[in-house]
Amino acid sequence: MKEDFQTRVNRFVHDIMKGYTPTANGEKIIHEPIWGSVVFHPWEVRLIDSPLFQRLRGINQVGLAESTYPAARHTRFEHSIGTAAIASRMMERLYANAKQRPDVAQVIGEEEIRLLRLTALLHDVGHCPYSHLSEAVYGRMPEFIAARNEVIAQHDYAVAPSPHEVFSYLIIVSDAFVSLFHKHIRYPGVTTRGEARDLLQKAANLIIGAVNTDGDGVRYSYLTSVINGNFDADKLDYTQRDSYSAGIALTYGVERFLLKLVICKTQDKNGTDYKLGIPSDALSTVEELIFNRSMLYHYMYRHQKILAAEAQMRDAIYALVRVGQIQHPC
Repeated sequence: MKEDFQTRVNRFVHDIMKGYTPTANGEKIIHEPIWGSVVFHPWEVRLIDSPLFQRLRGINQVGLAESTYPAARHTRFEHSIGTAAIASRMMERLYANAKQRPDVAQVIGEEEIRLLRLTALLHDVGHCPYSHLSEAVYGRMPEFIAARNEVIAQHDYAVAPSPHEVFSYLIIVSDAFVSLFHKHIRYPGVTTRGEARDLLQKAANLIIGAVNTDGDGVRYSYLTSVINGNFDADKLDYTQRDSYSAGIALTYGVERFLLKLVICKTQDKNGTDYKLGIPSDALSTVEELIFNRSMLYHYMYRHQKILAAEAQMRDAIYALVRVGQIQHPC
């Protein structure tokens, strides 16, 4: 009998984590070229040390960009560390700004900051070799399309997840990962397997762009926007990191951007929603971010030589599919 997609993902997580027993009991400082020295809590270090996360050291962040930019050899590991660092700073700024406003002060605190750090660390855990390059192949395989449609159908909120986001989602909510998280990670406030499952479901929802709600139907869109939005932590990190590694002189006023972030309480026919907002006097900073990202696409992601190298690799992967060496996205 053929295994379903989630079963295969669960088996992958079980196999890669087999025998892993965390030993970290203290904080760790990681010195980061983009965001400086970043402190990670013991529960975060246990995740970072896991084989599932360490696997990201072998996955290039920017596909075959090194064929043109020799120093662009950084991986999803560094990017995930950086995304957690900037997501934390975004949340801390939102928290500081919210304390001055009674209408939103109650919707953000240490619990939300921990959740966003966790989600940022895990947001790319589903990436496959050469990152987005391999997505172009497995993302079109019938088995994957069916699995993606099942994930989408589980959410009332409209989502359009990328292939790697679907893989990340399925990994995080898998029984094997939930069990390991409950048993070994020792996340603050999580004492039962059910609590671990609920927490990881919230994180997985944010990764695919879904909005979490509470028992009264109140939506917390701002949390989703920090992880999966127009100016999320992922984009803030890769815009800086990819241009830095390629030697492309692109910078933007990230501190000005962070200072302007606010939570806005909105009301519509669907009820209350807390959204991420930026005041109009910060539009020039947003324009700077858009310009820098556009230049990065022009100089790097859509460079003709990089596209040519990736086309050759993609053809090689398609050939492996045709001769049956690759028979399933997993």
